[in-house]
Order: sequence, then structure tokens, then C-alpha cells
Amino acid sequence: ERRRVFQALARIHDICYNSTTLWDVTVRDLLPSSAMIKDLSQEFGMPLSQEELTDEKLFALPPQPAPNLEDYHSRNSTLTLEIHAHQEKYLQWRSAMLLKNKDKKHSFIQKNITEAYQVSKKPPKSVAKVIKISAPANKAVYNYSTQTMNSTELAKKELYQEMAKEPRKRFTYSQDYLSAMVEPLDLKEEEKKAQKKSRQAWLTARGFQVTGLQSDTESSFQDLKLPPIKELNEEWKENSLFANVLEPVLDRDRWSWDRHHVDFDLYKKPPPFLELPPSPAPKPVTVRKKKGNGPIS
Repeated sequence: ERRRVFQALARIHDICYNSTTLWDVTVRDLLPSSAMIKDLSQEFGMPLSQEELTDEKLFALPPQPAPNLEDYHSRNSTLTLEIHAHQEKYLQWRSAMLLKNKDKKHSFIQKNITEAYQVSKKPPKSVAKVIKISAPANKAVYNYSTQTMNSTELAKKELYQEMAKEPRKRFTYSQDYLSAMVEPLDLKEEEKKAQKKSRQAWLTARGFQVTGLQSDTESSFQDLKLPPIKELNEEWKENSLFANVLEPVLDRDRWSWDRHHVDFDLYKKPPPFLELPPSPAPKPVTVRKKKGNGPIS
């Protein structure tokens, strides 16, 4: 008996302090049995009589009044009439819905056939022309932009060649964005060609060409001679332009090895104690005389 009392107390303690939900209590089988509760009540609670502890005793049920057959038949007939009335309304509603949906009834197979036919009647979408560029088999290709045989640059050259065949059309990476459009010409290459052509126009068989008003036709072809360089013959002066403007704060002359300590003693250390200036001498007292009064200092 005491073992069952201890088990009951252990289970109650586990329920109160270690369980949070009823599911945990049920799964872990923490509910004490009826025998445990009986022993627990005898040990700690109010002692019960032996008749109250027996399981065979049945609880006395209060006497029930005898059913009235007339009331039962009247209730049954009323319920039956309500069921029949509701059933008639349901049948009328169902027949009306069937007649309403009779014309709308269709076959799923026919629906699929119609949709497939409509899709086939649609005009095919225009396929945009795509240019695919592959690396040449007999040439080495590099991925770095600083190298000459860059794969991106080679692809651009082939793209410009294809675009030159159709000058009135524009090519783009994506038809949804205007910023993805490719320039029809390589701007860098065109700029290099224009500069080269301009340089070739300057130089002729007789020298550089000088534009402007000339006396005769041959005077336009003159050699452009550079002015003589005078700076090569001039003596170099350090900081000649800013000699009087930006002077160094400290003297930057070089010191010999035995005088390097002087370079660090340019700033003098302050004295450890500051001497106070002498106090000023007191001013002499002036005496003035007034009429009828004594001297006043």
C-alpha cells in the first residue's frame, strides 16, 4: 500500500512541476490509478468507510418518471411533417437547378478540342535573329581585358561585322529594354581611325601642312620647326619660382655627422621654473590742499 501511495505522490509531483500540457500527462501515463487514490486517501486524507471504497457498489439513480405515450406520438408526428415539408422544398429547388443548368452542360473533351483549335489559329511569334559567336579553333582566346586576344573583343568585332551587313537594323541584347541596344559602330575604333586620318592629312611629301592665308600655293607646304630649347642651357636653381613665397620654417641644410645633435636642438626646452617679473614700484602719494580742509591723501 505504501508503495502505491509513493507512486501516486511521485506522479502528482511530476504533473504539477514537470508537465505543461495534458498531452504530456497522457503520453507519459502520469495519471494515478483508482487503487493509488484509495490508498492515498486512507494514508493522508479523511478515512472512508469500506463500503464507499468498494468498486461493486453502484450509485443509486434517481427514479425517472414514466414516459407519456401521447406526448411522444404528438412530437413524432410534428417532426415527420416538418421533414416532409423541407424535403418537398429541397426537391423543388433541385429540379429547378437541373433545368437551369441543362443548357450549360458541356463536355470537357469538347472544351479541350476547342481550346487546342484556338491556339493553333494564333499566328506564330516572330523569332528574333540571334547571333552566336564561338571561339576560333586555331587561335588562342583569353578572358582578361588587358590581353590582345580577348574573347569579348573578338566577339564584338564579329558582331560589328554582322551588323554592317544590315545597316538599317539595330541589334539588342534584350527586346524589353532600350538600354540593351548595341551601338552600330565601335566608337573607340572609329575615333582611332579619325585621329589617324587627321594625322596623315597634316604630313605631306614636303613636310607638315600649315593652314591659313598664304601668298602662293607652295607656301602652304612649310616645315614646322620647333623653337630652340633654351632650358637646356640654363642653370638649374632649386625652388626658383617660389623662393620668396614659400620659405621653409626651419633651416634644412645638411649637418655633418659630428653635428647631428644640433639638428635636434633647434627648439630650446623651456626652463623648469618660470621667474615672475618684478612687481612695479608704488606710485608716490600726491597731497592736495583745499580751502578750509586739512590735507587729503
